[in-house]
Amino acid sequence: MFIHIGDRKSVSDKHLIAILNCETVVKSPEINSGFIDKIGEEDKTMAICINSIITTKVSSYTVIKRYGQISDAVWGKKI
Repeated sequence: MFIHIGDRKSVSDKHLIAILNCETVVKSPEINSGFIDKIGEEDKTMAICINSIITTKVSSYTVIKRYGQISDAVWGKKI
């Protein structure tokens, strides 16, 4: 299955590792330094795949809702 992540970009759910909110990634620069340089000024979502990192201007919550139609998707966790 392919997930439309916005900006005419899609990713395969078989290659998808994580869908992250760019604001959250930027808040931990010491941990996420390898990802921060991939984020553009207007990007809101980062999809990490096996062979690539794709960013988009669509909200990560919107992308996750699209993917949420699959029963094994995890979208939030209270700590």
